[in-house]
Amino acid sequence: MNWNLKVRVLCFWTVPDKYKPDIPYTMELILQDEKGDQIHASIDKFTIKYFRDKIYDHGFYQMKYFVTAPYHSKFKTNSHKYKLTFTQSAIVTEIEDSSFHMDGFKLCTFEEVEIQHKTDENKLIVVGHVVSYESIQLSKKGENNSSFMNIVVEDEQRNELPATLWGDLAFQMQSHLSGSTDEPLIVVLQLMKTHKFRDLPQSSNFKNKFDNSSVLLSTPNELK
Repeated sequence: MNWNLKVRVLCFWTVPDKYKPDIPYTMELILQDEKGDQIHASIDKFTIKYFRDKIYDHGFYQMKYFVTAPYHSKFKTNSHKYKLTFTQSAIVTEIEDSSFHMDGFKLCTFEEVEIQHKTDENKLIVVGHVVSYESIQLSKKGENNSSFMNIVVEDEQRNELPATLWGDLAFQMQSHLSGSTDEPLIVVLQLMKTHKFRDLPQSSNFKNKFDNSSVLLSTPNELK
């Protein structure tokens, strides 16, 4: 379709090929327009090479010529009923616009997590400090092995939220915890999947489905 959009890239990530992990299978993007509305976009493995060096996190772009399709996914990044697919004929031009809407994600309280898990959106962001954690464990499913770490995050009101970090995020967390001082480790959990475990709300990143989940780590002194 002859779409002509002015958008900001909230974030993008690549999904590796199942059988060749070093090769990207798709590139996934979350785009936001001037009004703050968001839509998901995908670039397949044959088209990635045309856009890999043109698109950056938080960049502003004029984008034209997309294919639209219904957005059906078990792990949805927003509530839009359509998603965009890039073709080789799509045009991406970097622009500047200081008036553009900058709020990409809504910061959730721990109480809101319980409401969030009832929706099909996964744009949750919470902030807290790590009060407990377990060693990295290995999950085996058929021929696939996945590493994960369970942590518990606490907010200013001493509400606790269990979270499970998979893959690289688990190792990133382990590295920070092993090298941390006596100061609390502050974390920002972004784009997590929420669900209930033993009737309690819990947060988890998307394992191998999405590589966009992220954890920002800091100590109180680093935040000053």
